[in-house]
Amino acid sequence: MKKQTRLLAVFICLIMLFSFAGCGNSDQTSSDDQNLNNDTGVLIDDFEDETVPGTQGDGSDVQGTNSGGGNTGGNNTGGNSTGGNNTGGSSGSDPFANIPSRLKGTTVVFAHFGDEGAAEYEKVLKAFTKKTGIKYKLVSYNQGEYVAQVSKQIAAKSGPDVIICNDTFPSALEIAQPLQNYIDLNDDFWDDEITNISTVGGNTYFVNSLEGVWENIDAVFFNKTLFANNGITSPLDYYNNGQWTYENLKKCAEEIKKLGYVGGCVDADKINTGLGTPMVGYDPKTATFKAATSSQLAVGYQFRAQIFREGLWSATDWWGTFGNGNIGLYVSGFYGAKYNGYFKDMDDNAIAMVPMPKSIDGKTVKATGSFRGYGIAKNAKNPEGAAYLLRYFLDYEYYSGAGANVFKNKNLEEMAFTIMDDIRKNGRNFDFSGEASLLLVQYSTIA
Repeated sequence: MKKQTRLLAVFICLIMLFSFAGCGNSDQTSSDDQNLNNDTGVLIDDFEDETVPGTQGDGSDVQGTNSGGGNTGGNNTGGNSTGGNNTGGSSGSDPFANIPSRLKGTTVVFAHFGDEGAAEYEKVLKAFTKKTGIKYKLVSYNQGEYVAQVSKQIAAKSGPDVIICNDTFPSALEIAQPLQNYIDLNDDFWDDEITNISTVGGNTYFVNSLEGVWENIDAVFFNKTLFANNGITSPLDYYNNGQWTYENLKKCAEEIKKLGYVGGCVDADKINTGLGTPMVGYDPKTATFKAATSSQLAVGYQFRAQIFREGLWSATDWWGTFGNGNIGLYVSGFYGAKYNGYFKDMDDNAIAMVPMPKSIDGKTVKATGSFRGYGIAKNAKNPEGAAYLLRYFLDYEYYSGAGANVFKNKNLEEMAFTIMDDIRKNGRNFDFSGEASLLLVQYSTIA
């Protein structure tokens, strides 16, 4: 027992160490994390002149009332009348062609914690209302207290309709209801990997789409000005030539260091996750977490230690330093590619993006990412309307028509979807270190 306790303590320390000291790991969270300071903590409603009290992070209630009439209850298990069964078939057909007339004029309450309330994304929600007649309301929560605050609202019978699950998986299951009654999960629009992970006990609770912009996928950003102006082979050059490996990533960092800049960040956990041995993995078949052994984590951490030892990276540098043009390359989520993201003030001509490297020591490495899904809240007042809103909001096809320009530039947009196309064909590996570490402390031991 003492041995198990010591191993748990070591495991927790490792998580804390590499969460705070590594490669600016604070930016590896969802795109929403960086917008918390901008959240109003009040309801945003463009279609009704009504605001609702509440704060971001002070624990006060946010009343997500739904003023629309004719809404169905959250326990509706019906077939033909549900939103999901009317979103119809495979991608390419119009999922909004047969919206029940009773839904028009109703409101969907969307509980978010960041980006979804930003100006460009709200254009998409407005376009959704124009197309469907279903209104929306945005309620902003503090991400760190999201599940607790939404649970409180549900208990008070004033909960939202749409919810988000990020690093709160699987605790967010307590605020979600099964989706199969409202969404056609056989539609090839949905990301099977997200669907599989969030299917517990035969019920599916969260979805996402690789045809949208809300997946938590990792990529390597690089300062292409530094490479081009100094005749250095860039990550994109290596990628286009089929030579984008961790060894060549290190070579890029070495060349940048020679210029007097910081070489670049290499995230050890991304390497191990790509190799199929994340710090904490999740088995959807058994709904259990499993921590990797120290030997399984050796490849990534040895590589990263070498980067530090050779002075190619400093633990004091982060995404802000990259945005200022002082770092060669940097690992980040897709939020770095967005108009309001980490690098929003960086010269468009200086920033570029490639997928994570494809191999290390000759071993193939998969794409990596963390879990992000969208669901329908327990006891939602308008679950059918929520299903339609999710199908629209998670489909990038509707963004241009809404005039929503969510990427920093076209090159980043194209590469983002190139990466998602690769994931659609080859899949990716997930890491659940953040949430699972807490569960392991409470309920499990490390073998």
